[in-house]
Amino acid sequence: MSNSNKCKRGDWSVQSMTEAVKYVQEGGSQKKASLLFNVPRQTLRRHLEVFRNGGSIVKSLGRKTVLSDEQEKELVNILLDMEARLYGLTPMRVRYYVYQYCEANSIQHPFNRDKLRAGWDWLKGFLNRHPILAIRHPQGTSIQRAQGFNRAKVELFFENFHNVLYDENGKRLIPPDQIYNCHESGYTVVHKPPRIISQKGKRTVGALTSAEKGKTVSVLVCTNPAGHYIPPLFLFPRVRMKPELLDKAPVGSIGIATKTGWISTEPFAAWFDHFLEKVQPKNKAAPTLLILDGHKSHTRNFKVVLKARRNNVKIICLPSHCTHKLQPLDVAVFRSINHHYDEEIQTWILNNPGRAVTECDIRGIFAAAYSKGASLKNAESGFRKAGIQLFNKNIFGDSGFIGAEVSHRACSDFYRTGDMIDDSEPPSNSGVGMTNNSESESTSDDRVPKSPIHAQITDKPGSSSAPSHVLQSPLSGQIPTLSVNVASPTSSASSPGSLNTSFRDLIPIPKREPKEGQNARKRKVQHSFLVTGTPHKIALEETEKNKQEKEEKKQDRLQKSKKKLDFRTKSSAIGTTGKKQKESNKTKVSKSAINDEDAECLYCSELYSDSREE
Repeated sequence: MSNSNKCKRGDWSVQSMTEAVKYVQEGGSQKKASLLFNVPRQTLRRHLEVFRNGGSIVKSLGRKTVLSDEQEKELVNILLDMEARLYGLTPMRVRYYVYQYCEANSIQHPFNRDKLRAGWDWLKGFLNRHPILAIRHPQGTSIQRAQGFNRAKVELFFENFHNVLYDENGKRLIPPDQIYNCHESGYTVVHKPPRIISQKGKRTVGALTSAEKGKTVSVLVCTNPAGHYIPPLFLFPRVRMKPELLDKAPVGSIGIATKTGWISTEPFAAWFDHFLEKVQPKNKAAPTLLILDGHKSHTRNFKVVLKARRNNVKIICLPSHCTHKLQPLDVAVFRSINHHYDEEIQTWILNNPGRAVTECDIRGIFAAAYSKGASLKNAESGFRKAGIQLFNKNIFGDSGFIGAEVSHRACSDFYRTGDMIDDSEPPSNSGVGMTNNSESESTSDDRVPKSPIHAQITDKPGSSSAPSHVLQSPLSGQIPTLSVNVASPTSSASSPGSLNTSFRDLIPIPKREPKEGQNARKRKVQHSFLVTGTPHKIALEETEKNKQEKEEKKQDRLQKSKKKLDFRTKSSAIGTTGKKQKESNKTKVSKSAINDEDAECLYCSELYSDSREE
């Protein structure tokens, strides 16, 4: 017998049930109403009783949820807020909090009282009812990045960037295709194996890698929003550079051998010459802008600063611990290249069984990954998400800085935007001094702004652009255990306002209290500034001059010490010669004495022999 006429559970709407109830109320039979409107007969009978008692028709399947809709909505908002603050809760911790919430508010629940947590079935149903939530594997974010990406530093960068990009009348000075971003990343022979299909339930699943630990080859990549990629720079960890190391590398690539394999002052200066050959602006009225991080090989490279100023290239530095959101290459390009790099190594291992990836194979594997990841789409996406092109200083919004509120400190306003982007020549009576930020109170326009080399920004408590609401104590490492006075159970539909404990009481907003007294120390922060600006150039010149003076003093000391050493050596040589002469004279005297004795003995023996003969 076919059950095609039998409707499935829940396969009806509130409108059809309302019409079926109205049909029965007007004198129709329940059986005919069930067939006409395709509603379950037993369900129709139950809704008839509810309707006759003055109730409304509401579709509800299964048993009632432990928490009401308002309570679950509160929990959803708190989970999203904790995730935005980088303190997301694990499924196990959420189950503990829900159990504590029900116990504190005397809500009936079927949870395990021995394990003191809600069940997996409840969590699964909770996630199904709220599709905005999902269990995901988070990307690790260091506490320095969480604290460093705050509103003050980001706004200062965008203000400097705007002043470099536009003039006072709002006219754009640098076209979009002349804005470049460069950054380096390390690549090793030990890759991250991808996910594979294996036996379900097996505890250990292995995948082959070339080694446990391998050498790292750094690659410096540079691109612009138009998708123009400068041929990369390879930094090999070796003493001598061989041309064979660039075989199968991307066309136009250059290579440099360094002891560590990481970027330093001289390799970056060599790459900058390579950069100028590829993007040398033909028209001096349209300069080139280069955005990079605050590594000392970038910002304290005097040769690069001079070359950039001569070739109409402006260099702006990103604030510290903000490159994961402000640097286009980190936002989009390198993520794609690294993903394809792991895939290419896996393919190489499968095609070459029994062999390991070596340093010489990296350039070919990277070239294959580079051709896939270094695309126009990724370059455009990276500059857009960073708010650089198109220029959007409000791209992160309020939610983008919520992670810094845990230990937020107001940034000093020592770096004024006009100081950092002023490219005019300073007055002749100006100078750069080693003045402390807290003691420098001069606001005269004749004063030369200080460079990060001579003055480090210190975040001090004070005015802040962060929200002024007071945060609560940080989230403790253990689940809070509440002593609950169990009363008569309340209904799960009770409103949050009538509850004794809310989810916010159980899950407080994390907040780090500032240190006071001797343990309190000022944080040194690297803010955004114009590397090719006149103030920074003057600071670099003074630094180079001090280095040269120190080197000259060192050479003088070496010369003096060398002269003293030569004098002592000659004196010791003369003394040794005198001693040797005296010893040789004594030896001669002793030898002559021995010869005289021998002669005397010989004479005596001759006389004795003559007497015997006589």
